[in-house]
Amino acid sequence: MHESSPTPRPAALLGLTGAAPFVAGLALAFFPDDSLRGWGLWVLLIYGAIILSFMGGVHWGAAMLRDEISFGALGRSVLPSLLALPAVALGGTLGLCSSRSAFAGFLSMTRARFALSACRPGIQNCGVH
Repeated sequence: MHESSPTPRPAALLGLTGAAPFVAGLALAFFPDDSLRGWGLWVLLIYGAIILSFMGGVHWGAAMLRDEISFGALGRSVLPSLLALPAVALGGTLGLCSSRSAFAGFLSMTRARFALSACRPGIQNCGVH
């Protein structure tokens, strides 16, 4: 296991930038104007599905780098996309709750699976070693 070091600056800045749509969606969700609130909830739901799919792709790439070409490893990597689609289709509160559950489950699975590995110092839990 690598010794912990700061996250590389580009990764930190781009990671924070990638959170901007979530922050904007959340801010809009609390506006008193119904149309802005609806846009905020839509942004949270759609961007959440995009990020879930992206994270699945990250796991697919990590499995390929580890040469773990199995139904289990690759199946886990397509799971976020498969959970995101019904969340978007459901929409509204039920869709947001479904998306939140998918994020929590995928985060839990990722932490449990890769808690003891890192691909380089400063980038924790990617599972590539």
